[in-house]
Amino acid sequence: MVLLRILELTFIALWVMSFVTQIVIPLLRGTPFFPFFRTKRTLADELTQVREELDQERLRGRIQATKLEADFLRWENVLADPEVKTQTEERGEK
Repeated sequence: MVLLRILELTFIALWVMSFVTQIVIPLLRGTPFFPFFRTKRTLADELTQVREELDQERLRGRIQATKLEADFLRWENVLADPEVKTQTEERGEK
C-alpha cells in the first residue's frame, strides 16, 4: 500500500513538473509550448541555416573569382588593344 502511495505521489509530482516546465513557463515568457519537443527541430533549423550560410560564402567566393578573371581578361584586352589598332592601320581601316 505504501509503495502505491509513493508511486502515486511520484506520478503527480512528475505531471506537475512537466506541466509547469512545458506550459506555464513558456506561457509567461511568450515562447511556444512544449519546448522539450522543439529542441531537435531548433537544432535542425540551425543546421539548415548554417548550411545556407556556407553555400552563400561559397557563391561569394565564386563571384569574387569570376570578377578577378573578368578584370584579368579586361586588362589582357587593354594590353592587346594597341596591337589591334596597329594591324587595322596597316590594312588602311579606321
